[in-house]
Amino acid sequence: MKKNSYTAWQTIAEIFSAIILIGTLAALIFYWPQIADKIPSHYNDAGQPDAWSNKNMLITLAIVQAVLFIGITVLSLFPKIWNMPTAVSETGKQFMILKTRTMICNMKLLLTVGFSYILLCSAAGKQLSGWFLVLMIITVIGNMIYYFVKTVQISLQDARQAIKQDSEK
Repeated sequence: MKKNSYTAWQTIAEIFSAIILIGTLAALIFYWPQIADKIPSHYNDAGQPDAWSNKNMLITLAIVQAVLFIGITVLSLFPKIWNMPTAVSETGKQFMILKTRTMICNMKLLLTVGFSYILLCSAAGKQLSGWFLVLMIITVIGNMIYYFVKTVQISLQDARQAIKQDSEK
C-alpha cells in the first residue's frame, strides 16, 4: 500500500464534494437577484421554516460551508495530527489512516450535500424534506460508527498478530 495515497473512492468523494460546493456557490451568485429578500433561516424537525431572515444570511451559511470544506480538506492531508487511539504496527497504522481518511472524505461529502441542500432550499424559499434531518443524522452517525468499528478491527487484528509473533519466539 502506498503511504498516504488516496483510494479511488476517496478521490471521487473529494471531486464530488468540490463540484457540489462550487455548483452551490455558483447557483447562489447567478440567482442572487431573483432570491427573495426574506428567506427561511431555520427549519423545525419536520423541515418547515419557523424563522425568517434577510437573504444576506445565505452568505454567512455559504462561508461556513466553505470554511468546513477547507478545514476538513486540510485535516485529511495531515494524518499525523489525527488522534489514533492505539499503538499499532506500521501496516496497521497505514490501514487505520486509509479507513480514517475514507471516513473523513465521506463526512465531507455528506456535510457538503447537506449544507448545499439547506442553502438552496433557503434561497428558493422552500421547506426541507421531512426526511432530511433523519437522513443526515443516520448517515453521519452511521459513517462514524462504521469506520470506528473498522479501526477497532484493525487494532484487534494487529494485536492478534503481535501476540502470535511473541508466542513463536
